[in-house]
Amino acid sequence: TETMLPNWRTIGMLCGTTVLIVLAAFGRSLFQDFAPLDDDLLITHNLAVRGMTMENLLYGALIHSGNDAAWAISEYYPGGETKFVEAMNEKAKFLDLKNTNFDNPQGFDGNNYSSAYDLAILSHYALTNYPLINSIVKRDKDLLENNLNHKQFDLYNWNGLLGVYPGVFGIKIG
Repeated sequence: TETMLPNWRTIGMLCGTTVLIVLAAFGRSLFQDFAPLDDDLLITHNLAVRGMTMENLLYGALIHSGNDAAWAISEYYPGGETKFVEAMNEKAKFLDLKNTNFDNPQGFDGNNYSSAYDLAILSHYALTNYPLINSIVKRDKDLLENNLNHKQFDLYNWNGLLGVYPGVFGIKIG
């Protein structure tokens, strides 16, 4: 596109999508709120996010790369997924991410792309401005204990560099 810088190669991405989902969600809710999701949508999409708080969904999206959690967060946004994706692109514009575009909240299919440079800016912004993101993404694993609303979920981080490679603080790897 016209706004792309010629010296930065763009690629399809999932990690930037997850981080921007969380940034957009931060402007929306109290994290102890339950995400009120339509049962028909949950059944249609075979999702295991019924009875989750927004904070639970953030953990699922950031630690386990849960696409169902990402989708559920977008559905909770006023106007649903369409408005949420608009908010993600507005945040990308605010951060001056010139080589980044979001087409859906999951980060695959469609016209989702970014550059390594833009992902570095996004990651730095998230880690320095949102302590909750910073504390979540550095976890190797976590447990969402069962309660009256959902079963237990063991969340494992796919980032094999955590605790192995010096200077790795988290965020997503792919």
